[in-house]
Amino acid sequence: NTPSHAYYSVFVSNNIAYIADYMAGLRIIDVSNPQEPSFLGSYYFWGYGLSVFVSNNIAYVAADYGGLQIIDVSNPQNPALLGFYYTPGEALSVTVSNNIAYVTDVTGLQIIDVTNPQSPVLLGFYDTPNEALFVTVSNNIAYVTYKYSGLLIIDVSNPQNPALLGSYDTPGWALSVFVSNNIAYVADGWQGLQIIDVSNPQNPAILCSYDTSYVANIVFVSNNIAYVADGNSGL
Repeated sequence: NTPSHAYYSVFVSNNIAYIADYMAGLRIIDVSNPQEPSFLGSYYFWGYGLSVFVSNNIAYVAADYGGLQIIDVSNPQNPALLGFYYTPGEALSVTVSNNIAYVTDVTGLQIIDVTNPQSPVLLGFYDTPNEALFVTVSNNIAYVTYKYSGLLIIDVSNPQNPALLGSYDTPGWALSVFVSNNIAYVADGWQGLQIIDVSNPQNPAILCSYDTSYVANIVFVSNNIAYVADGNSGL
């Protein structure tokens, strides 16, 4: 039972769960015994913890008006701040690939070099038409959900000059996306799960949809099973 609202993001690595816990910052939980998870440590920062991604013992947290917080978690009992980057809008989600952090905020997609975590540097950005909510990256393509309007597919092979490849206007509010084998699974709010072929990013095409019973918020896919956090109707 975390002290704040642990409904935004969790990242698991080596039997440790890292939770973006809103007003309580980053919470670090030992889940090696899932029947008895135990608290390891925490880090409070300026802002609200909304999304977390962990790579090489560094936790990257999208912290709302606190921007991107970069935290050393090599000692989970004593996490320590390495650096931060204040995004122009409230930072909502983050993913990291090849020492580049991709952060969505209310102004769009921010692309940040975190090779030196003590001094992150903006490489480029892409202004989205509406509030950018969630990002995942695969094969130098960023898939960004943006409020009211669906999915953006952005070429980030040149991070200084990201370029739009294509888009798909989902019927609901695209809240998150998971990409696997050229298929994008979009949690689309009241419109449930949208499954989109993105093998041709210039022309994404709907494959099918599934009407979840409430509001599809987050989706994760593993072994051909999609797990959808569906608001009041649970999983």
